Amino acid sequence: MTICFVCTGNTCRSPMAQAIAEQLSDARNLNHTIFSRGLAAAAGLPASPHAVTAAQSHQLDLSAHTATQLTVHDIAQADRIYTMSRSAQQLLQQLYPTHADRIAALSDSDIADPFGGDLAVYQLTFDQLQRAIAALPEFSL
Repeated sequence: MTICFVCTGNTCRSPMAQAIAEQLSDARNLNHTIFSRGLAAAAGLPASPHAVTAAQSHQLDLSAHTATQLTVHDIAQADRIYTMSRSAQQLLQQLYPTHADRIAALSDSDIADPFGGDLAVYQLTFDQLQRAIAALPEFSL
């Protein structure tokens, strides 16, 4: 299964989600292909320093991450596309109606963008992402 996580800039939430999902997939021997993208990514930007630190506190490494813009190819290759908010879900479903059934919000409540916040905000976001991803049917045992 191929899973894509989408946020705004692909420097905070979706890279953390990707790392969490990869770790969970490996731990459960699920063999998922996981990637992350941004709706308005500035291609090549690194992960936010606080995202890197929050991930490191869970033995995850975002140091090599670079932001990537979401493309039509990404939408077509993903079996599931998870957004960080309902509004992003609705936008993508409008833009890609033939793939709408594969696009969903990651959580019932939006996962707020921590960009500009302090490390504690990023750690809270990481925890939200971890709980939401662990609850996905694609990661159940």
